[in-house]
Amino acid sequence: MSKRWGNLRAGHGILLLVAAALGGCQAGGGGGGGGALQEENPGAPLPKGTVRLSAPELDAGTGGVTYDWAQVSGPPVELDDPTARTPSFPAPDVAEATVLQFRVDVVRGGAVLTFDVVVNIEPEEREGGGGFAVVENSPPLIDAGAGQTVSVGSLVTLDASGTVDPDGDTLDYAWAQVAAGGAGDTALVELSGADTPTATFPAEGAGTFFFAVTVSDGGYTLEALTSVTVETDDGSSPAQPDSPTPDTPSSPDPDETPGDDDGGGSGSLPLVAVPVVSTFEDDEEGWTVSGNGNRYPTWHEAGGHPDGYIAIEDDIGKDTLWYWEAPPKFLGNLSASYGRTLSFDLLVSKIFSQRDADDIVLVGGGITLTYDTARNPGQAWTSYSVTLDETDDWFNATSGAPATGEHIRTVLADLQQLQIRGEFKASLTEIGSLDNVVLGGETAAPTEVPVVSTFDQDEEGWTVGGNENRFPAWSEAGGHPDGFIAIEDDIGEDTLWYWEAPPKFLGNLSAAYGRTLSFDLMVSKVLRQRDADDIILAGGGITLTYDTPANPSELWTSYSVTLDETDNWFNATIAAPATAEHIRTVLENLQQLQIRGEFRAPLSEVGSLDNVVLGGP
Repeated sequence: MSKRWGNLRAGHGILLLVAAALGGCQAGGGGGGGGALQEENPGAPLPKGTVRLSAPELDAGTGGVTYDWAQVSGPPVELDDPTARTPSFPAPDVAEATVLQFRVDVVRGGAVLTFDVVVNIEPEEREGGGGFAVVENSPPLIDAGAGQTVSVGSLVTLDASGTVDPDGDTLDYAWAQVAAGGAGDTALVELSGADTPTATFPAEGAGTFFFAVTVSDGGYTLEALTSVTVETDDGSSPAQPDSPTPDTPSSPDPDETPGDDDGGGSGSLPLVAVPVVSTFEDDEEGWTVSGNGNRYPTWHEAGGHPDGYIAIEDDIGKDTLWYWEAPPKFLGNLSASYGRTLSFDLLVSKIFSQRDADDIVLVGGGITLTYDTARNPGQAWTSYSVTLDETDDWFNATSGAPATGEHIRTVLADLQQLQIRGEFKASLTEIGSLDNVVLGGETAAPTEVPVVSTFDQDEEGWTVGGNENRFPAWSEAGGHPDGFIAIEDDIGEDTLWYWEAPPKFLGNLSAAYGRTLSFDLMVSKVLRQRDADDIILAGGGITLTYDTPANPSELWTSYSVTLDETDNWFNATIAAPATAEHIRTVLENLQQLQIRGEFRAPLSEVGSLDNVVLGGP
């Protein structure tokens, strides 16, 4: 689970307890974290049969510390105070060794650290009272210091002395320069004390410089960024990249009438024929980039979806999102595209720590429209298609409300800007690629059903979301029957991963309404499974989820759900049971189909998939 402390991407700690069903609490579990074990026995001795949980005790600082406990798995128990640092509960009666898992969010000054607590309940009676927790290891809370602006000739101090380790572990520091820029200055600075919390260097030339401090407690190794802008004596500093969010055009003059000969109204613009297309078969076709310094797209003759495409590597350390900027042929009076589609393909080089933001921006007629797609791109080409009318999930950023048909028509009648997001890991480097942009394409015809993946020949384009740099492995035999795909997850990553359906399962699947979605799952381990949404469908501005009644086992487990309101679909967008209209809306423009493959985060397992059928009888 990735939580933030300033610029920190933190891991999670694991706390272990062993308790007796009739006795007090006894510590157990074992190493692996590298940090010192810390025992605590707060308060009065506990009565027999009571288990006390314990979260790390952090310095409250100026904002205080809060705790939020929740049970993840095991026989349900009732905590006496879920907001306390050390809540307790009566141990349940068990006939055999039983595992309970809890999770606590520790919030300090807006930063959140998440810890898992595993409690082993033994059936035999234990003598004695009192309880204590064993903290295996907690990650350091990195503070790399705020960005600085200094003058040429200054001695600059990089200060990470505000870093805290909840366990009191000894920390190792390593400072390094990761980027420099401005006024053509790319010189490296000479750091003194790079292995201490406070490194220094002389500011000899103007520019903006980025530094990373790596902190290790012997178990966790984490990194945070900071920047230093060096100005000349006259106060000038290097130009900074523009924000990726477009400037909203000024509101129209109330005395002007749309359509006057000043060129500002839709009536003065010639109608652009649609569709407008960029396939990048010969060059970059005039596409540029906003929000990424002086970077320009690079055209590639092969490797697209298919053939030619454009790509760009972003600036590391720049905490601004960049966007692909459409050329003039995509702008003007695009009224003919209303009710049609905008489609494109994206690919990125890295998927870990992606962030959410507006994915499409349209500006025109004094209005800015934004669209947030249901999923971020992966390391294989990801196709997107959105409908250019009020039936899809467009948002009017100018008024702060969902876009109406009138808003969308107004923008399209005088389209001044079309942006597609290319940056998904701001402040971290990645390569973003674009292909096959079509504005005003035809609405997809209904896909014939059923759509099937049996994996008898290969992985059929299925990918994985939420499990960095892992790809499905195809096996010729051992499925249900014959071929299947599988993946071993990342131990210690407290994020659930999902099987991602390929493009043939997406688009207009209205014919699947009232039919079924079926698939087979198998996992290598069943102990300590956790509950979560098992199926996710997204489209038409709606996300539907489905929680199956049982998790898979170590043998192939078959699932079948009905694609209508008679089954247990949930509309996560409005937090209410899904209606027939909701399900039809999603299926008419299905943008994402996910099937859960991870059931033991943050513990390791192998998850397998076979026989996916969408729109079956």
